[in-house]
Parts: sequence; C-alpha cells; structure tokens
Amino acid sequence: MTSPGIFLKLTIFVAIIGILVKLWRDLFVDSFRQNVFAIRDELFDYASNGNIAFNNPAYYDLRLAMNSVILYAEKITFARWLLALVVNKYSPDQVAINNWRRMMNSIANLAPEQREYITSVHMRFQAQIGQHMVFKSPLLLLALPVYVIESAVRSALNRAQEKFISKIKIDVIEIEAIKYRKLAEAA
Repeated sequence: MTSPGIFLKLTIFVAIIGILVKLWRDLFVDSFRQNVFAIRDELFDYASNGNIAFNNPAYYDLRLAMNSVILYAEKITFARWLLALVVNKYSPDQVAINNWRRMMNSIANLAPEQREYITSVHMRFQAQIGQHMVFKSPLLLLALPVYVIESAVRSALNRAQEKFISKIKIDVIEIEAIKYRKLAEAA
C-alpha cells in the first residue's frame, strides 16, 4: 500500500472518530437537559401542590439555576469548570457569590421538610452537572476508572496501615504491661 493510501485511511479514521465524539457529546447534552427538565418538573409539581410558594427565594433561585443550566448545557465542560475555579480564586465574582449565599440562606430558612426536599433536589441537580461534565468529556471518562482504582487502592493501603499501627500499639502496650507485672512481682 502506498503512503497516500495510508494517509487517506488515517484521515477517514480520524474523521470517523471526530464524528463519533461529536455525536457522543450531543447525546449527553440532550440526555443531561432531559434529566434537568425532569428534576425541574418535579420541583414545579412540589410547588404547585402548595408545599412551597412560587415566589419563595429558595424555589425561585433553584429554578432559575436549572433554567440557566438547561439553556447553556452545551457550554458546561470540565475544562470551563476548572477555569472558573481558578479565575474565581484570584478574582471572585461577587454577584455569583452573593446569589449563591442568598440561595443557601433561603434554603436554611425553610421549614425542615421543605429544606430537606429542596436540598435533595439541589443535590440531584448538582450530581447531574457533575455527571454531565464527566460523560461529556471522553478523556475525563477514560481517566475516571484510573481515579476510581487509585482511590480504592489508596483506601485499602490506608486501612492496612491503620490495622498495622493499631497492632503495633497493642503489642507495645502488652510489652509494657508485662514489664510492669514483672517489676511488681520482683518488688
């Protein structure tokens, strides 16, 4: 096979991979939007059943956040999230910080059953965002198993180390007890 033939096959292969990645991302953006729509619909049903007022700041801010995420779902990426963390560390966005604090304070001021429900909805919403960032990025998706395995190994090593240290502590205590017993018997 000639080198132009290899180049053509390689070009076709790269094009197919590019198309598959694009379809993968579009699929997960659509799936993410549907999941957030479902959570938002559940929140709306909760309010329409009279469990919380539509003008309650906790309800309003959470619904507004969901609407924004649905609108800009294709722009939510792990890289942009990391960039936002770095930028906010050195130049905090006071408007976003104040909006976040207002929402958290309004959730804290709810009745216990409302707070529990709104918090659970908020947690599921945040979990959807995290899952979306992972599954939208093929590279991050490939890195996830490595992270999970590394975390499991680290956890197992920490537990083994703790058991070993506790065993040594017990042995040292037993040796000290034997010494004191012998000293007591000798006296």
